Amino acid sequence: VTEIQSLLDYLEEAHPTLIEVQGKVQKAVEDNLDLKDPQIIESAIKSSPTLQKRLRSALKAASFEAVKVIFAPAGIVIEAVTAWLEPS
Repeated sequence: VTEIQSLLDYLEEAHPTLIEVQGKVQKAVEDNLDLKDPQIIESAIKSSPTLQKRLRSALKAASFEAVKVIFAPAGIVIEAVTAWLEPS
C-alpha cells in the first residue's frame, strides 16, 4: 500500500493535472504581456522548428484523446493503429 501511495504521489508531482497546468499557463500569460499578442506568438512559432514540432505533436495527441473520449470504440482502433505504426 505504501509503495502504491508513493507511486501515486510521484505521478501527481511528475504529471500535473490539466487544471494545474491551466493555472500555470494563465499566470504566465498575465505576467508576460507579449503572450497576449498573437503576432508575437505567430512569429515565435514560425521561427522555431522545434516549437512547431512540439505543437503539432501536442495537437495530434489532444485530438486523438478527444476522439477516444467522445467515441470510445474508436479508441481501440486508434491504439491498435498507433501500436502498428510505432517501431518496436
